[in-house]
Amino acid sequence: MNALPKLGDPNFAITCTNAPQASLGLVLLASTADPAGPDLFHLGIPIFVSTLSPVFLGLDAHSFGSGFAVALAPIPNIPLLAGSQFSAQALWVWPPFLCQPSIFGLSASGASRSHCIRAHCIGHTALGHAALGHATRALH
Repeated sequence: MNALPKLGDPNFAITCTNAPQASLGLVLLASTADPAGPDLFHLGIPIFVSTLSPVFLGLDAHSFGSGFAVALAPIPNIPLLAGSQFSAQALWVWPPFLCQPSIFGLSASGASRSHCIRAHCIGHTALGHAALGHATRALH
């Protein structure tokens, strides 16, 4: 994360390191985590967010030449979101000439869980772990 999540933050972003250089990735954002990290789609990667969550979103993530990546995730100023908890996980496709972290060239990060109460974040916790040798690190 680029900052502590708080209501009404239009510039909030989820960040990731060790992504493929200059690539487009996918950040899964869900209101429920799945710490077991099953390989739901049989793609060779663990999914640490629940696809059955009441809230389940996909966000574009863009990586730079350094492997640092950003996914914009503006938080609206909606009081109903106070106290909400969300987990995020990054997924990447690697060019075959660079790395083959799984059978389909995919890697997955661990997951990070954050929650907001009123206008202040009270913390975040890493869930799961990057199970692949060339996987991205846990979201910050």
